Amino acid sequence: DGYAALLDRQLWLAEMAAKDIAYSNDFELMSAPDLNILTYRYNPWKAEILSDSISEQFRLHLDELTIWLQKYQRGLGEYFVSRTQVKVDGHPCWVLRVVFSNPLTQVADIEAALEEQRVMMKAEGCQAMLQRIFLLLA
Repeated sequence: DGYAALLDRQLWLAEMAAKDIAYSNDFELMSAPDLNILTYRYNPWKAEILSDSISEQFRLHLDELTIWLQKYQRGLGEYFVSRTQVKVDGHPCWVLRVVFSNPLTQVADIEAALEEQRVMMKAEGCQAMLQRIFLLLA
């Protein structure tokens, strides 16, 4: 049946995106795909071991970065990535949220959206946020 095939494809796309994100050096998968929805954030520092006091500041800086990234990408208008809050270690945290529902979406679109986010990290508006994180971790 056509609807079941469409749903299966969207689930498959979510799984492919989750694998791309999980194996990347700069993104952190925040939830396994839940049907056709997954959450992630930009976090190339995910392997850092942080003290509790730095961890809270780090989380807040990542939240600021995530909100900026989502707004900037929405403004560009090529890809639709929303944001939502999830609990991480008991703390609310902003993450990017993707819902795979467009039947025309291809794996190449997922890769292009992630690459666009990587490029946005080099934008002038992002540099001050990244600098605060670098200083915190130094």
